Amino acid sequence: MFFVFILDIKNLNELSEILKEDSDLAEWLQNSAVAVNDVLIKDKNIVLKSGDKVSLLPPVCGG
Repeated sequence: MFFVFILDIKNLNELSEILKEDSDLAEWLQNSAVAVNDVLIKDKNIVLKSGDKVSLLPPVCGG
């Protein structure tokens, strides 16, 4: 499942603050990896450009 949102934000920190407003989603944010344009990101200060795709990757397990 994926959602498309158009937001006027500068970086992942701003996106994180918006997403934390949803209490169910806030719990997942703590444990999820983040990718921008299919590249894993560790620095939330990365500058986002118009059209960037941000993916939240929840932890998974299995074999």
